Amino acid sequence: MNGRSQIVWFGRPANSHDIREAENRGLTIIRAVDHTVDLTYARAAVFWASTGHYEAAVTMLEEVLERSIDFGLLVFIVVSDDAQFNDVERVLKRILPDARSNHPIVLRNQGAEPHEAPNAALVHDCGPWPNCTLRIEGATLTPRQELLVRRAFSDCSAVKLDLITGGLSGATTFLVAATLTASHAGPEPSPFFAKIGPTPKLRDEMRRFREYAEHHIEFYLRPNFQPERRLYGVRDGILVGSFVRSSGSLADHVLQANGPQLIRSLFEETLGGLRRQANTATTGSVVGLLEPYCRHERIPESRVTAAMDFGKDVNPPHVLWRKLLNLPADPWRQSAMHGDMHGENVRVRKGDAIVIDFAQAARGPMSADLANLEVWFAFHLASTAGITEWQARVDFMYAAEHIVASLGGGTDQARTHSDWLSDCVHEIRKLAVQSVEAPDEYLRVIAVYLLRYASFKARGADEAADERRKTFAYWLANRLVLAICARHSAKLECA
Repeated sequence: MNGRSQIVWFGRPANSHDIREAENRGLTIIRAVDHTVDLTYARAAVFWASTGHYEAAVTMLEEVLERSIDFGLLVFIVVSDDAQFNDVERVLKRILPDARSNHPIVLRNQGAEPHEAPNAALVHDCGPWPNCTLRIEGATLTPRQELLVRRAFSDCSAVKLDLITGGLSGATTFLVAATLTASHAGPEPSPFFAKIGPTPKLRDEMRRFREYAEHHIEFYLRPNFQPERRLYGVRDGILVGSFVRSSGSLADHVLQANGPQLIRSLFEETLGGLRRQANTATTGSVVGLLEPYCRHERIPESRVTAAMDFGKDVNPPHVLWRKLLNLPADPWRQSAMHGDMHGENVRVRKGDAIVIDFAQAARGPMSADLANLEVWFAFHLASTAGITEWQARVDFMYAAEHIVASLGGGTDQARTHSDWLSDCVHEIRKLAVQSVEAPDEYLRVIAVYLLRYASFKARGADEAADERRKTFAYWLANRLVLAICARHSAKLECA
């Protein structure tokens, strides 16, 4: 029973039948008098809220429910009639941020037999108990996060947490060096990663991982999670897996001039099982499925106004989005996509490109991950260059005629430069040719990812320079959308 054999009991006191049924299952009922009851060794919390005990039991439910679920307990609630049942349903809906069915809760109306709560507690997987003596080093955690770590690593005497990324989704990821308490193989296991974030988002990430990665990407080219350390609290949860030892980020490797071969390996080998199952969509807009990723409505008005410094013909974000949706729905290539493809979400080890973080995986344009990575290289990774030199480079690179040329529609003048950025973008666009039905398709997708980049908050040591880069991204997106519309109008005039 994983060392957890207690049932914490609220409301109507447990009678001799309840106690005997619990003891027959190796369980002990602990009478709780207030919300400070110790839940460390419990596997269930019973709230017997029958008439005469209803008010006290439900008051305790309000105070203890969230902590009970965070500790992994089954919550077993007993009421006497429909009015009490409906009231408890309202309490659960108010306290729990997602559906009650996602949590281990049993709500019984018209009473329950003495064996039911102990039996439900016995078969409930409460997960590991929190190791109160675990030494946690390297990070300052909230009480909720600390509880998750103490439970996920309950078999350890110490963990050292090194922040990998804070993430834009609200999740925080750590590299974890652990010391096992009892292991015949030795106390120092391979490193872990631990991702702590909002429970609904982590549940969704695991769903997407199972659908898009688990059966389509080789195990050594993707994360490997450890189910026994995966925990979901009411608000926050934790995912734990094996960290890719002796690896570096793709961002680091492309700066060492071996970017093109790694990029090709990423899309043809690592993601090849997904991309080989692409098909042609004949209806809908190629940008339609990208709306959740674009977030054009988050682009600040001040950034739109500042973009006029680069050129006066600047449209609001919603107008640009409508222009993209107004373009003819030509056939386009669709496949599974990672959804957040950038240089820090790819680890490189011995020439293998290992993809992590499938929180945004979905079906969409086959060229979306390529466009996402390209824009990230050009606007984030290349941002260490002087702002004037950088601006001239990307201005040239994201002119519509140069994008078309690099996709095979003419001389690729962008190759007049020869450095890591030009080499990587050249390789990405060679792959893009195989991922679109026509160059116009990639123009539209690139425009979406320029808008997406322009929606992010300015960050970094030089926030003013980053704000300028994001403003320039918006202006380039504006110019590109207008150019696409002009190309379409020209086609109509020639028809």
